[in-house]
Amino acid sequence: MIENYLTRKEKITITSIQILDERGIKGLTTKEIAKRQNITEPAIYRHFSSKKNIILSIIEKFKIFDELISSTIEENEMEAVDSLKYYIESFSKYYQNYPEITTIMFSLDVYGYDEDLREEMFDTFKRRDELIKNIIKKGQNNNIFNKNISAKYFSDIVIDTLWGTIKRWKFNKCQSNLTEEVMRKINWLIDKEV
Repeated sequence: MIENYLTRKEKITITSIQILDERGIKGLTTKEIAKRQNITEPAIYRHFSSKKNIILSIIEKFKIFDELISSTIEENEMEAVDSLKYYIESFSKYYQNYPEITTIMFSLDVYGYDEDLREEMFDTFKRRDELIKNIIKKGQNNNIFNKNISAKYFSDIVIDTLWGTIKRWKFNKCQSNLTEEVMRKINWLIDKEV
């Protein structure tokens, strides 16, 4: 069981994601985390000084995942179409396998909870937007993607397709195959722009 290899800090983070998914920001309390982890509240404070720091650790998971995707694209010198498909497919598989994590993306109460948290998430989204926009620009420069649409606009459509599909999937209790659904839409979009 993988849980046996996780540190206490990682276990607290994972439990916090589950609580956020089930109960929202108000339901995320050290008392609830401690109860689910079968530890004391002071044990939580040995790893995290506040609820804000717990949420920051969740956002850090996003950043690590983003860096892995970017590195893979760069190291494999992927062409624009392959880069875009890899990026979108990686995210959709991640969310399909770990649907609780989507709560952080769509939780306005988390962003309203603390200005620093809002800024961290905004920075994460901004970096994602920039990566997709750069992939599209590369494709346009290599005459793969249509140059009649701005890279920013095309990027927005790609991102909106991804996030919109994930949100509907989550609202429908993750009933369908998210990756297949997202990739069907993205492939259609790419075919229109190539």
